[in-house]
Amino acid sequence: MKLLNTIRILSGALFISLCCLTASCNFLEIVPVEQADLDDATQDFNSTLGFLHSCYAGIQSPVAFENTEASADEYAVPLEYSLQGYNSLKVAHNLFTGNNNDGGKWSNYYRYIGQIHLFLQELKKAPVSDLIKEEWEAEAYFLMAYYHFEVLRCYGPCPISDRLLPQTASENEYPGRMHYDYVTDWIVRLLDEKVLAGDKLRNTRSNTEVGRATRPIALALKAKVLLYAASPLWNGKFPYPEWKNVKLGKAMETPGLRYSVGEYYIRS
Repeated sequence: MKLLNTIRILSGALFISLCCLTASCNFLEIVPVEQADLDDATQDFNSTLGFLHSCYAGIQSPVAFENTEASADEYAVPLEYSLQGYNSLKVAHNLFTGNNNDGGKWSNYYRYIGQIHLFLQELKKAPVSDLIKEEWEAEAYFLMAYYHFEVLRCYGPCPISDRLLPQTASENEYPGRMHYDYVTDWIVRLLDEKVLAGDKLRNTRSNTEVGRATRPIALALKAKVLLYAASPLWNGKFPYPEWKNVKLGKAMETPGLRYSVGEYYIRS
């Protein structure tokens, strides 16, 4: 008897469910959960901080033996490894060409420079205090200087990306390569004016913030930028005196430089 009652109850419940489904609209016509958009990236403290953390994601390890940094004599890697795509050996044995994989440095760094510009644009409307905004802004500008220096260090004269370009920007809207001295001056000025001015950055970080920019790190980056610029490679003994700054097949003048003679740049 209990089994019969149980079957009747289940049958009744199933019948009611079917009636509700057939009487109502198509149950598949459900409005999907709202997707996150750019406004959600700065809706509160944690989301804005996460946005800032994403700007750090382009930093690559400087000690991996397959990277170009390992092309110096401190490393001893078999030549056969070059067949496996290790950029360090390509550089050390003069096998690196424009067609080789650069480890994603060029595209990687400029992609994160664009991310930083987007963060700075959205930071203005974040619901955090002005003091926090100043600190996070200084961190973002530090990363912008760092990524530009990494490109400059790897490729020499390079474009300066100082504004957010839309995805629909044409090739003509992208900046051409600037002379080494000009990019160096721009990076140093960016650090002085946007990062080191005032007390925006802390001197130390807590254990949960290790790896984020500090004032000593920013000063160290500035020193390294100036040290590399003082190298004979760029200061007086440029190995490619016939190098021309060309964009889309046309010579492009670096702002502030009237003309260049070999590696010597005459400022206007």
